[in-house]
Amino acid sequence: RSAIDFYLKSLDFKSIVYSRSDSDEVLGTVSNLGRAYYRARQYDEALERFEEALKLYDKKKSEDESNQSVSLQIASLWTVIGNVKVKQNELEAASSYYKKSVELKKSILGDVP
Repeated sequence: RSAIDFYLKSLDFKSIVYSRSDSDEVLGTVSNLGRAYYRARQYDEALERFEEALKLYDKKKSEDESNQSVSLQIASLWTVIGNVKVKQNELEAASSYYKKSVELKKSILGDVP
């Protein structure tokens, strides 16, 4: 069995147990599933899961604009989406995601050396 299989089963289970699709447990599993697909070099699937997680985090952020933890998760997702775009040889798109990530992190953390 692969990590992907375990994350898929975990996601099925958590989707039943938790009433909200944007619960921390579901969000973490969706993101981890994307990372498992990335490690397996299944970049289209990875991108799909990262974008799904991004939509869920955006929904969560709209409910609490001041939640810096959610904003940092969004920035992290933009970085990994950039990584996928590099693997897909979409370098301009990758650069755009990396820039968005850096700008969001700067807005939260300030300029960190």
